[in-house]
Amino acid sequence: MAGLKRMKGPIKRGRSFRRIINSKVRGRAFLITGDANSLDEFISAIRSYLDGTQVRGETLSLTSTGKRALPSDAGRDVLSLNSIYSGVRRLELIVRRLLLHCSELIAVVESNHIDSVYRNALYHWYSRRMSNTPRFTLRVSFFKRDGLDIEAAEEVIYSSGDDEAHYRRLKENFRGSVVIYPLGGGLLGRTIISPSDLVDETVHVRLSEFELKVFGRKFTVDAFPFRMQDAEVMSCAEVTLINMLEYFSSRYQEYSMALPNDLIELEEAHSSERAIPARGINYMSFSQLLSHLGFYPRLLSLYSLQRTPIGLPGEIQFRRYLYWYLGSGIPAAVNVAPPSRELKGHSLAVVGFTDSDKEVVETVKGHFLADKDSTQLDKTQDDDVFGQARGTIARMEQSGRLLSRISEDGDVSTCRIFQEADFPRRLVTVDEAQLPYQICEYERLSSDDLFSCENMVFPLHRGMALDAQDAYEMFMMIFEDERLGALSWGSPSIGDDEPIIMRMFLVTAGSYRGFRARTTPPPLRYLFETQVLPHFIWVAELVHMSDYTPDPSDLRSFAEIVLDATTGRKTSFEEKLLLMRYPGRMAWREPYDSEESFGIHSVTWKPNDSIEAQPSLFRSYPSALRHIEPRYD
Repeated sequence: MAGLKRMKGPIKRGRSFRRIINSKVRGRAFLITGDANSLDEFISAIRSYLDGTQVRGETLSLTSTGKRALPSDAGRDVLSLNSIYSGVRRLELIVRRLLLHCSELIAVVESNHIDSVYRNALYHWYSRRMSNTPRFTLRVSFFKRDGLDIEAAEEVIYSSGDDEAHYRRLKENFRGSVVIYPLGGGLLGRTIISPSDLVDETVHVRLSEFELKVFGRKFTVDAFPFRMQDAEVMSCAEVTLINMLEYFSSRYQEYSMALPNDLIELEEAHSSERAIPARGINYMSFSQLLSHLGFYPRLLSLYSLQRTPIGLPGEIQFRRYLYWYLGSGIPAAVNVAPPSRELKGHSLAVVGFTDSDKEVVETVKGHFLADKDSTQLDKTQDDDVFGQARGTIARMEQSGRLLSRISEDGDVSTCRIFQEADFPRRLVTVDEAQLPYQICEYERLSSDDLFSCENMVFPLHRGMALDAQDAYEMFMMIFEDERLGALSWGSPSIGDDEPIIMRMFLVTAGSYRGFRARTTPPPLRYLFETQVLPHFIWVAELVHMSDYTPDPSDLRSFAEIVLDATTGRKTSFEEKLLLMRYPGRMAWREPYDSEESFGIHSVTWKPNDSIEAQPSLFRSYPSALRHIEPRYD
């Protein structure tokens, strides 16, 4: 072919040759390494890209101040950052948090990145504009430097690179990536970052493993997706939905990811007006979209719960629902709204929570375990601890259930059951208006003080038929039952008028059976290994309040009850009851047993029986959420 010259001799693939090739292939990609005065320079380079300036081959620097707190300007309310570079400002705050955990970062920038969500919105909406909207996005991938040789790292990432040792170190030190859309001055798109590098306290969150390819090199990170709304194609509700769909499709094979146009078509099919430009969707429509996407959603409204005739305040029920399902590993979409309709509401995802404050827990325990005539809250405590303890005690006093039983001799025995979900825990949110994994109080999930929880949607599996509140009521019916109740089966281990904490969660039978088989000594281990259970079960564990601790790894239970979660509320609790275990006694149901025959299959033991010694307390089932500790250099 004319114009081409054949090169003589072998091609030498040395470093200089790879640099020549990289200058052609990388385009606007560049390496960012640790150096002084770098953050401003980095942000300026990102803004230059968004302004259409070629950014090529620059070496920028990122260094930490060495402090374990955000700089004074980093805690600024993100919702107020409505400047042209609001997304870039958000990126700056994320990088600042990363630098608190990593003293130096390597940031790799891909200027011609293809983001599926953005590209879909571009083809179906932005391409119709008169103005030219760029087809590509910018992606920044972050690595902890950890003494890595920068030149060698560059060779590994940008070229074929045969230094496997550096590649392994890069994989170990990968922290995630941020996609920047060339819209609105740089909106943050798909953001996949490990929470251990962004939070400053222990949290329990729901995560999935994501695989990302940076210039063809594979890296993995455990995260929950985050992105910002563009206010044209996607509002906060659509962003919440896409984030949750991406999480579920990554973690479970039976779910699929949906793109903006897929959601728009579903919205328009069930609406009398156009769905774009986006004006937001209500949570009834949100729940309908989940149904069409293969879920079996549970929609809850605070208003409807306040009107239920069960005698429990709607606010307490609302909180319990959130903690019950979160503790079962199911993230929640939450609609927060102002008291008046003058302002629009907002949508966000709640993906986990913190441990309850130990001082608050001990204060509450002290109140219920001590003599009521002599017990008063210590007002000399920290104001926050005192306030939380007082609110928790009021909630538990209002919602606790008193059980009583009259023996054949006429003696009356009682106990009180309280819910673990009533203890205060701060929540971990994924909110497009805040930073990823923002830790918030239940009363202030939004950055706006006026907003409070109004609606919630839980994306349940179709096999999760039994609702959380119905499961709770059935557990209480069992505890109160004259024949099967806690004061009948568990009377030797329950003191008179003793306060008891109940843990309740939804779990798969395989996970539950495997855990019990691993942690139960023989011969009961064999019973758990061979137990026939439906795919989903509700489990209630009873814990002596004196033994209760907010740390799930140290928690020990003395009793548990298992219910079938795959059938609705219309069936009786006798039909749903699958297994009960108390100190010295365990019974279970076989598939062919009738409702009335529960207890036919059972085993009893005493400490000196031939059956091997069974502990009176057993390990509580661990949380379905991932335990995350902050990671620092």
